[in-house]
Amino acid sequence: MDAVFSMVFMNNFVHADLHPGNLLVTTAPGEDRPQIAILDAGMAVQLEPTNHVKLLGILMAFVKSEGYKAGKLMCDGQTNLSTEAVHLFCKDIEELVKVRFKLPKFLNFTSYTFDTRGNTYL
Repeated sequence: MDAVFSMVFMNNFVHADLHPGNLLVTTAPGEDRPQIAILDAGMAVQLEPTNHVKLLGILMAFVKSEGYKAGKLMCDGQTNLSTEAVHLFCKDIEELVKVRFKLPKFLNFTSYTFDTRGNTYL
């Protein structure tokens, strides 16, 4: 988790294909504690500063269970969406966040991970 948080929050680096097959647990020479090596950076980007700030805002809205706000931030700047479409999208994100926040924290994270991969967790 530290590696991913550091990558996204501190270094403004987003890996678009982060899954267990792209994580390697290893140890550095002369060290006893395990380290995570993140592999296959072919689908990774460094965001423009404004997009990095927007991503951080979306993530913070999720953490605070502010789904509508997260949805709104995702739609900001989209000129091809009607006001109604934006509202419906934001309501759907709001409902998704409400459902996830009712789960214990571990299941919350795990089910989100599985759902984004196209599987049903529950």
